[in-house]
Amino acid sequence: MTILQPVLRGRYPSSKTEADEARRAIQPLSQPADPLWIGQRVVTLLYHYFAADIAPAAIEAMAEDWITELREYPAWAIEAACKAWLSKDNPKRGKKPMPGDISEGADKSAALITSARQMIKFYEKYGDQPPAYLKS
Repeated sequence: MTILQPVLRGRYPSSKTEADEARRAIQPLSQPADPLWIGQRVVTLLYHYFAADIAPAAIEAMAEDWITELREYPAWAIEAACKAWLSKDNPKRGKKPMPGDISEGADKSAALITSARQMIKFYEKYGDQPPAYLKS
């Protein structure tokens, strides 16, 4: 994992080998979550909050909203965002989250992967001659 650390910290790859290794490492971490899993995770999250009787059609529509909002994120990032929302460190934890609240948390959780993916794209574009602003 030593070869990957600079790229995973948002640094420009120092070689094609380093870029290729980073790409292979982040690929499985970038797989979007299964929609069924997203629905199950959201139900678990929302069970912590009171819900009045809601018509089944409304529940299905809400589930689709959640799945639409979260479908691009990997399961581990969604899981981290849900746990962060429920955490004692979240002053808003007493309020039921909206889909965008969890996608915002998933963005934060996946920032390392997003940054590494961007550095790999830059390497593919510039190779061993990056612009000065990309040099570490």
